[in-house]
Amino acid sequence: MSRYKKAKHRKRNPFRSREYYPMKPSKHQAKDQRPMTGEKADNAAQETSRFRIVAGRKRRNRIRNWIIFATAVVLVGVIVLLSVLSPTGLAESIRNTVASFSFHSTLPTRFDGNELYQTEVADRYFYVVTDTSVSCLAKNGKTMFKATHGLSRPVLTTSQTRALLYDQNGTDFQIYTANHKLHSMQTEQAIYCGDICRNGTYAIATKHPNYTSAVTVYDKEYNKLYEWLCPTEFVTAVALSKDGQKLAVACVKTQNGSFVSTLRILGYQTADPLFSKEYEGEMIESLASRCDKTFAVCTATRADLVSYEKMTVIENQSDYEISFVRENFRDTVICSSRQGDSSHTRIDWYEKDGKTVNHLSFDGKIDDIQLQGNCLLILCGSRISLLDENGTVIREGSCVFGTNRLVPVSKEYCLSVSDNTVSKISLNIVA
Repeated sequence: MSRYKKAKHRKRNPFRSREYYPMKPSKHQAKDQRPMTGEKADNAAQETSRFRIVAGRKRRNRIRNWIIFATAVVLVGVIVLLSVLSPTGLAESIRNTVASFSFHSTLPTRFDGNELYQTEVADRYFYVVTDTSVSCLAKNGKTMFKATHGLSRPVLTTSQTRALLYDQNGTDFQIYTANHKLHSMQTEQAIYCGDICRNGTYAIATKHPNYTSAVTVYDKEYNKLYEWLCPTEFVTAVALSKDGQKLAVACVKTQNGSFVSTLRILGYQTADPLFSKEYEGEMIESLASRCDKTFAVCTATRADLVSYEKMTVIENQSDYEISFVRENFRDTVICSSRQGDSSHTRIDWYEKDGKTVNHLSFDGKIDDIQLQGNCLLILCGSRISLLDENGTVIREGSCVFGTNRLVPVSKEYCLSVSDNTVSKISLNIVA
């Protein structure tokens, strides 16, 4: 048996750095820590500054890279936004904006021609077509351009960016922007009708040597995209969707001594329609396609609203005769009155998705009606009335005799267009 006990194992403490045991420097260490002077201090400062510069440069490089990346993202976003806002090209949109700019009003303004044929509002400006010329005027009265068209039966259709002017039953058509003529062309056969959409795509319906009718669609660079041939029916109206990807065609034929009209919505992949609807005993006279999501199918006694996306129809038929169909990008207004009695007018007001805003009644013959924001601008003789959504007259004004059309500007004033003059009309609040 051992007389000695085993000693207990002693745990060794880990090494502790100097920071746990602060010590005073010795005389030699204190001497070494005295401030350096002379060449030795300069060399130390250079070495220290060199390391600081490298660290700061890396940080600056990171910041610079993030700035470049953020700037690239913003530029791409701006370019995408501008391409959406100006589908026909940024340069063209800038030229149109510059052409409409003016420091002062030039109203009243006169334009060329002896007889007024048509006035069409397009965004911040409007077109005037007479028997001899076509003009584009800003809403401040500035004439942005005017030209002689040389067409015998000119018909104008507009979008928010461009306008199409064609010679009905002729062979010439022309494309305009707000400040000049872009393109002119002749077809081989007589033109029935045409339409143009926001991105510059346009459609022309003509006769055909081997078929009854033909519809040709062109892109904004005037290249042919699609052609649809109709063997037995005459095309009476065409309309393009906002993005130019769908084409609505109205055709008519006679059957058992009466008219039978057919509405078709076509894509560009096939000649088979995506949607079709027949109107027996009626003739489709026009297709109103200014609204973003729907277009109006107009006959003598009806104006149905058709959706491009949902392919649905909101029927609007009555015993009244359709007198006006007015649209902007948001709303559609349909005016109708009894045959032989225009002293009472019915107004049907719809939003772009087909929802009803209101059904109104107006006492008096309506000579023109326009949409101004969420209000209606009505011309009745020499009286101009501004109505809200409930049909209440909130402002009134008076114009000269011979006014044919109104151009909405704001709730405070509008423009009146006669045979050769554009004038400013103030709208006063109704007490």
